[in-house]
Amino acid sequence: YYTWDALSLQPFDRSLTSDTNAISNFIALSLPRNTNAQVYVYSRWPRQGNFLPDFDTTWLTNAGTTGSSYQQETREFFERVCRALREQWVTNLTHPIRIVPCGDVLYALSQKMQTGHIPGLTSIAQVYADGIHFNDTGAYTVACTFYATLYKDSPIGLNAALYGIDDTALARGIETTVWDVVRVHPYAGVIPEILPMAYSMVVPEGGTATINIKLSDPPVGVTTVNVARIAGDADITVSNGAVLVFTPANYAVWQTVTLAAAEDEDWEHGRATIACSGAGLASCNFIAIEQDNDAAAVCYDPFDVTPRIMQNLRSGYGWNSAWAIEGGSNGI
Repeated sequence: YYTWDALSLQPFDRSLTSDTNAISNFIALSLPRNTNAQVYVYSRWPRQGNFLPDFDTTWLTNAGTTGSSYQQETREFFERVCRALREQWVTNLTHPIRIVPCGDVLYALSQKMQTGHIPGLTSIAQVYADGIHFNDTGAYTVACTFYATLYKDSPIGLNAALYGIDDTALARGIETTVWDVVRVHPYAGVIPEILPMAYSMVVPEGGTATINIKLSDPPVGVTTVNVARIAGDADITVSNGAVLVFTPANYAVWQTVTLAAAEDEDWEHGRATIACSGAGLASCNFIAIEQDNDAAAVCYDPFDVTPRIMQNLRSGYGWNSAWAIEGGSNGI
């Protein structure tokens, strides 16, 4: 019934698929009222029961393939949710889905606490009221993070007394840390971001594939974006080395980048990381996956001839004399 300007949705104790599906339901309900609404993924924090053994280690832990338990409270998990939603809604929403990076702010605060740079606090656990909820200090940290992200404005100098914080040095330490994180965060939206239409793509071996790229917001002036492979399978290349030029007038127009995968002798589906970067922009990476066209040869040596002992059985066809690739009906 309402035209929301911003919609903040918090993943909580669900799998990646479950969270993205639920968030998509809320987006679908709001979309008919306002396609200009800004959707945010509320990136929260690990509960103390999931510390491995501390906040920092948990936050930086890989989210794994299932994203269960403590893995749902990591930086990577919330970023995966954001990227998955972006791919689903890239052509329907005016603005890209973004992150309110509370977890990253808390990580930065934790680092400062450990080096004595936050007055009166030595551990991030001191902002918790219980295993997962925050006291006034934690609540003020979250409030400042939302303010900085929603309004793209520094929270330095806000009224911390509203949250029961009378220590000016502590308040300034929190506010400064929030702004240090939010103003450069790649998904917070304070600086223009390079946006791929997808975060993974398939390139056929011996062929090419294309991906579209644009900017989230107008750049200050004429801006160049460089697209290049930075890691992974060297058979995957950016054709002719992609250099894209964006201006305040064409920043929202998709530009096409072509990738190629050279023929090779293996049968592996190689992967490469492609980076997009430009001055004054939040960079991005996406994954290119080679769709190999070679048939795999799978063999095993089932028995050691002399002692007749099974040796590392996996799959395929074996041999008990000179090594040779079998053909005909036994071929793979």
